[in-house]
Amino acid sequence: MFPKKGTRSLTIDDDKYLWRVSVEEFYPIILCRKADVEGSILEVSVILNPGRSKNESPRIDIMSNPEITPSMVRFVIVKAVDSGWRPDTNGQLYRTSFNHLTKEFKCN
Repeated sequence: MFPKKGTRSLTIDDDKYLWRVSVEEFYPIILCRKADVEGSILEVSVILNPGRSKNESPRIDIMSNPEITPSMVRFVIVKAVDSGWRPDTNGQLYRTSFNHLTKEFKCN
């Protein structure tokens, strides 16, 4: 269940999704799920600087965090569904990554 605080909603083709952003280690993480079912959760690691070493301070990445916009979230939801994410089906976390510089979306 998503907590209410910090959770936003987005509608795509009459389907309502809930999403939120958290920062874990070196990347912001977008978490999404369909609003009306307790189905699979989409987890998207947003790659900020693919050339940066993981030994460098994560604070630098967090400070340069691009704004996670509803249009970015819409993009990754559509890409995830096209790549096999089934938000209506119970299952494991569907993990992906998104490079905000190149707009490359990868299923992990």
